[in-house]
Amino acid sequence: MTHSVKIAVAAAWACCFARTATGGPAENLAPLGEPMLGVASSFSSSGVTVAHLGPVDEINDGVFSLNLAPDGFQINADGHSGANGNGADTFAGGGASGAFDFVGVRFAEPQYGVTSVRVQNFLANDGGWWGPTTSVAGGSPLAASDLSPPQVQVTRDGGATWSVAAATSDYVSQYVGVVRGSGFPNATAGPWATFTFAPQNGIDAIRLIGNGAGSADGNGFIGVCEFEAHGVPQELSLRVTLATGLVEIVNAMQSSISFDYYEIASAGGALNLAAWNGFAAPGGNPPGFPSGGGAGTGWETLGDGSGQLAAEAFLLGASSLAPGERAALGYLFGGDVQDVTFQYRTPGGRVVAADVSYVAGVAGDFDGNGAVDGTDLLVWQREVGSALAAADLADWRANYGRRAAPGVVMAPEPAAFAPAALTIAWASVEWARRGNARRSLGRQVADCSGFFC
Repeated sequence: MTHSVKIAVAAAWACCFARTATGGPAENLAPLGEPMLGVASSFSSSGVTVAHLGPVDEINDGVFSLNLAPDGFQINADGHSGANGNGADTFAGGGASGAFDFVGVRFAEPQYGVTSVRVQNFLANDGGWWGPTTSVAGGSPLAASDLSPPQVQVTRDGGATWSVAAATSDYVSQYVGVVRGSGFPNATAGPWATFTFAPQNGIDAIRLIGNGAGSADGNGFIGVCEFEAHGVPQELSLRVTLATGLVEIVNAMQSSISFDYYEIASAGGALNLAAWNGFAAPGGNPPGFPSGGGAGTGWETLGDGSGQLAAEAFLLGASSLAPGERAALGYLFGGDVQDVTFQYRTPGGRVVAADVSYVAGVAGDFDGNGAVDGTDLLVWQREVGSALAAADLADWRANYGRRAAPGVVMAPEPAAFAPAALTIAWASVEWARRGNARRSLGRQVADCSGFFC
């Protein structure tokens, strides 16, 4: 395939991107999901949302209270952090309320390798933790008899059914002795409590559910500063084969991963755009990766031609790689400096700064399968004159039958890269999503030209 680089729109994509996630074996997945806070009539019930003072999205925003002094937490709805009251509660003002209070997160895509959750409660004078529904004395410390650890539950069918993940926790030991607040709006932020369990895979949501404590609200309530769920992020990665320059987007995870934009950047100009084999060209794409024709109904090419940025976008849809699948982007790497960065965007709007790995490879392995064989000759025949040169056949002949030595070098994850040479053309891009749903990145562009309009 041959490629032309559309210069006018590249910088808009670069400026819209900021790093929001990192790779690694395990991390807090809660900010990637939608928060849940509410009450249920039974342990098996999905329940209803109850979020009293404080926006519910504060419970998974990564902000927790550092001030654990008695009465150091202020219950309010202002969204303040730290001692000023970041969190929400399930107090229902004496109205109808379920006996079981829960907090958790639901995910747009299945999550894997989830092995623990953490929670930080805040304690009012009359509730805020999990335990018996009994009268309490404001300003006094909790005893073991005041506490009952909640269950860890997961769902794999969107919340229709919930199953228990048998867990061990330090909930009681962490909260024994914590002093309750003396009276509204004063409360006390408690310590982190951790629940560990066997790896949970393919889950749509996870929650802690138990009896809300205290005498308030009839059935008691919980207050939550922050909730975390730790697992393995389901993220794509980029693989660069040094011997050939082949660049591939790889899904080495356990779930399918969809994306509607990607960018590959090199501050040192290590990209060989002439050998870039992107999705925008009409042939050779993986299934489900349609080429766009300028109308946004498939993948469209972005870039500035400098060797610093290669990017493509699927304006009106998204494509997906199944577990174990990879998508080759041609022999895009053409430099010696290993400074390549890779970012992509999911249909839900999440931007991922993903891992880049470098493998030595072997010259002549044009399809990147680790061996120089007959399929590489077919690739050369198809790509000669565009992504490959006639002289590359000599590498195939010299190395026929060889296999690449094992070994992968992971590149460090630098901050998001926006080439200084690019002129920022737009401040934002209005995305028209499937089903006519629309969301905006920044302010809407009212007047534009080219294939995005």
